[in-house]
Amino acid sequence: MNSPQSGPASVSSGVLGARPPRDRTFHGSDPDMVASTAICEVTPTKCQARTRLYRHGRLELEGFPVAEISDHLVEEAVTIWLDLRDPDHSDLAVLSEEFGLHPLAVEDAVQEHQRPKLDRYQSHLFLNAYGARLDTGTGALATSELAAFVTPRALITVRKDDGLDIGAVVERWDASPDLSGSGVGGLLHGLLDYVVDGHFEAVQSLDDAVESLEDQLFSDVPQDLQVQRRSFELRKSLVMLRRIVIPMREVVNALMRRDLHVVTDDLMPYYQDVYDHVLRSRVDRQSAGSGEQHPGDQPDHPGQPAERHHQEGHQLGRDHRGPDTHYRLLRDERALPRLQPAGRLRRRRYRHGRRRGRALRRLQAQGLALRTLRGSAGEVGQDLLQPGQRGGDPRQGTRIG
Repeated sequence: MNSPQSGPASVSSGVLGARPPRDRTFHGSDPDMVASTAICEVTPTKCQARTRLYRHGRLELEGFPVAEISDHLVEEAVTIWLDLRDPDHSDLAVLSEEFGLHPLAVEDAVQEHQRPKLDRYQSHLFLNAYGARLDTGTGALATSELAAFVTPRALITVRKDDGLDIGAVVERWDASPDLSGSGVGGLLHGLLDYVVDGHFEAVQSLDDAVESLEDQLFSDVPQDLQVQRRSFELRKSLVMLRRIVIPMREVVNALMRRDLHVVTDDLMPYYQDVYDHVLRSRVDRQSAGSGEQHPGDQPDHPGQPAERHHQEGHQLGRDHRGPDTHYRLLRDERALPRLQPAGRLRRRRYRHGRRRGRALRRLQAQGLALRTLRGSAGEVGQDLLQPGQRGGDPRQGTRIG
């Protein structure tokens, strides 16, 4: 078992993120009523449980008693989803024998602050991941830990708090009924797709917050300690977001291995899409320009075992280079602006103004030369001078994802 210290670091007092309040999810839903049709009225667990049964890819039952799951699992055409909301050891002990869950995996599902990972056991897989949402007002990052047991005919999700809206995941499943016919792999895809999209939203919010903070630093109005506090909070949020986002590349990559028998040929394009979204939401990229990609930016061949996982694990903390410029300010926590004494800040503004003036004069001179050349070269010259109109982007390596 991984100790809490081996997992992601915390926002405060050694705990990962701010635990979301009980009265709402990250997107404002009532946690007691999300996916209300799937809530079980009869369950041996003390925690709230939700159940769904798919037969031949079609939803057939919802909210049936948890004790009936074993009766349905004997049928080959059936796929079961069971969700447990903040269970304890006794709740999972009720199910461990029925599903053959490994004791170490059960212990990890109960213990908080596990690192994002995918563990393989003889009869099932154990996955741990985090939902995330940035509070744009305070700059604090709230996280929601999720564990999942992946068996051949059942997906068991264990939510350790109410931040992640499981009702939104169910809506994604219902919006793509064709994926339900793919069994557990189809349900797992909808879950991971929702989690990774949340990471991307958090990265975008953090990027916007950093740009707003930089504008305040270069303002003519003197800044108070509030700006310094916000800078410190954003830096902590960035460190934590890196620790829950970067390992997801390895998790999704491992799930795509054929020897795990989770992702079928029909599902492979959908998991490849999730993998691309993981790369979009990574916060460890350098400013683009070279177009060079990190070796781990391409998944392992579906027909071969993942041979680079150990090597990539040692590279997660490094500063990779890739084609994304949108997150050039987020490649590490040092990229966040630091408050400078008044004298140095004035000199910095002066140097910034001089550089911007020189750049503006160069652009004006280039514009004059381009207009002259365009008038003499005609239509062919215009095409050469504006490559972006031919359907390509002249700035190589700036495409995200």
